[in-house]
Amino acid sequence: MTSLSRNNSASVMDEDHPDYMQGLHMAMGECWRPHGEPGAKVAGLISNRQRGTEADLFLCGCYIGSHLAAAALVVKSPGGAGLVFFGVDDQQETGRSEAAVACLNGLVALVRTKAIGLLEALVDPILPFEIDILQQSKFSHLTNLIYLTRGVSRQNESYARQAPLDWVSFSEDKVGLFCEALQASYSETLDCAELSGLRPVEEVLADHRATGIFTPSRWWVALAGGKPAGVVLVNKIEFQPAVEIVYIGVAKPVRGQGVSDALLCRVIDTSREAGDRLVTLAVDARNHPARRMYDRWNFEHALERQAWIAT
Repeated sequence: MTSLSRNNSASVMDEDHPDYMQGLHMAMGECWRPHGEPGAKVAGLISNRQRGTEADLFLCGCYIGSHLAAAALVVKSPGGAGLVFFGVDDQQETGRSEAAVACLNGLVALVRTKAIGLLEALVDPILPFEIDILQQSKFSHLTNLIYLTRGVSRQNESYARQAPLDWVSFSEDKVGLFCEALQASYSETLDCAELSGLRPVEEVLADHRATGIFTPSRWWVALAGGKPAGVVLVNKIEFQPAVEIVYIGVAKPVRGQGVSDALLCRVIDTSREAGDRLVTLAVDARNHPARRMYDRWNFEHALERQAWIAT
């Protein structure tokens, strides 16, 4: 059994720890609920682990005296990134902020031994307490992400230019092509540009595969003159008639030539044909050209999250 920390430093809580489940619920907070975002995925991973199925979850707790004051959880993805959740005991009157900071910094130290190259925490920008904790920790603010949605029942008249493209869908022998297309789309990107080059593109692709339900028939590279012009990766959302555009990008030499419109048109048309009702995505708030495009395609604002990272 892991010993309990009494001096406001974080300790790892394994499944045999008497407060393990309390720590999980504390770290997840509102995301623990079935319709939390993105808590449903994490709750499923936790459930699988309890049934004996392997899932990479690492939990840190911090005690004030004998009382669990804060907890932080990281869920490792196949590509070596980690999604972070953290929370505090609202009944704890003093020291809970310091305890939460200790938990987050404990995760940063822990994951260096767990082959996790990037930690990401997503927080609601209207929650100053959580933001203050991140500011005091070893995390840094990356950007704000805007989550958008659009129904698929109608086509968009703004798609007037048919880019002359050839389409290649995903298969295991096409991994190299998809990595090439991703790499081409990163050049001078306005979408979380700070992340470019932090990890091998193969790891990034593995993370995209693990988002939602991997749907290889809806992963496409658009070719122009035999070279990757754009790439769009679409996965199903579990238990919903909806899909998520996990990634969409256009190679720098062909930007402004209708490739992004062609990619979106393909996503919406195939989603409608498959019986889905909704397309969702997230965009960097600083990426104004992409935001104007999504406005043109009648995407609607759903919510916003601050993205914080640690490496």
